[in-house]
Amino acid sequence: MANTKAFLINVLVYDPKGHGFSPHISIRRNCTALGLLAPATHYLSLEEAERHGIRPSEAWLKDYREWNHFQLNPNGFKGHPVFAKVEDLYDFNETGVGLVERLQKELKGNRIIEVEPFLPLYSNMEVGEAVAAWWHIKDKNYGYVVPIQHLPVSDDLKSRLMAWRMRKTYDWLDAAHCESFNREGRDLEEHILWELNVRFQDVADESADQCRVNPKHLEGRQDSVESVYAGVDRMDDDAVVH
Repeated sequence: MANTKAFLINVLVYDPKGHGFSPHISIRRNCTALGLLAPATHYLSLEEAERHGIRPSEAWLKDYREWNHFQLNPNGFKGHPVFAKVEDLYDFNETGVGLVERLQKELKGNRIIEVEPFLPLYSNMEVGEAVAAWWHIKDKNYGYVVPIQHLPVSDDLKSRLMAWRMRKTYDWLDAAHCESFNREGRDLEEHILWELNVRFQDVADESADQCRVNPKHLEGRQDSVESVYAGVDRMDDDAVVH
């Protein structure tokens, strides 16, 4: 169903032509909803948007710039955020959700605007097929390729991913080998989703220390949630407790 809002706002967008995330929010005029001719979408600057009554507060813009600033850090040339540890990823995604909620409240009175939900980074990951894909790991929410070494996952999983990447190029003309590599790729995909999106919480117990699973909601990847949790038993020995 087509969106009927005249203006659509997204706080984080990836530019496939520029191979990087934009440092600005995306404000789009939905020309189709307005009954205008093509192009169906027109992007507005903050100055243009203000003429239509769309103006985030200075406090919101300040917090936004502090959050979406990874283009300026030493890893900015990579075109995407690089997280030293998975907790940094959690903080980034949670801040993104919070910024969207705040902006929705600020613009609540304007019925022609929709602030679109924030899609968490690394919550919708895909490992490439053995032959068809030139890439190995992709964030499907944003459509960009993520180098294995840039993922905030365990060294063991990085080693497995790199070994698989090397092995899958052999015997690629053999259908049985390709199927085996693809199955291994799906298993690695589950492990990636597990390490990046499932959080643990320490709980007190009279007899021994225990852990309680506190799964983080995987936005945009509901088709994979069941497979992730179905693999919990077999991954008990490998799972990283955060």
